Amino acid sequence: MNLYDISQEFRAFVDPETGEVIDMEAFEAYCLAQERAALIEDHANQIRECDATEKFLDEQIEKLRTRKNQIKCSRLWWKDKLAAVLGDDSYKSDSVSIFWRKNPMRVEPDAEFVDWAKEHGDEYLRYKEPEINRVALTAAVKAGAEIPHITVVEGEKSLIIK
Repeated sequence: MNLYDISQEFRAFVDPETGEVIDMEAFEAYCLAQERAALIEDHANQIRECDATEKFLDEQIEKLRTRKNQIKCSRLWWKDKLAAVLGDDSYKSDSVSIFWRKNPMRVEPDAEFVDWAKEHGDEYLRYKEPEINRVALTAAVKAGAEIPHITVVEGEKSLIIK
């Protein structure tokens, strides 16, 4: 809608000789409709702006994640170089202190450990609670299966702005 269309619509409410509003109720309804349309457009534009900002931030996060991995690899490379130079020695100066620390013992179970632990000592194993497979449940209910203790919840409407 352009300015000419608005002025034509506005003339329908005003007496051309006196300039007074002829039908105040119709004029107020027209003004409310214009305000509502402006409000809807403003909200839709705000949502589009948020979508664009979210997409931009996702891209930046991915770039930062890539950069972080590059820095991590660089740090490990420098650390390996320094370890090769130091050997088993320590080094201390005014700005840095480098020494070796022995990490605590850890265990690395092999593939057959679980079977062995089931027979010899259950205390070496932890059991997780079973997880519900919602995809399989949804498919079964769509196929017509009657499953107790299931409540079907209809999906909510989703507002799409382009």
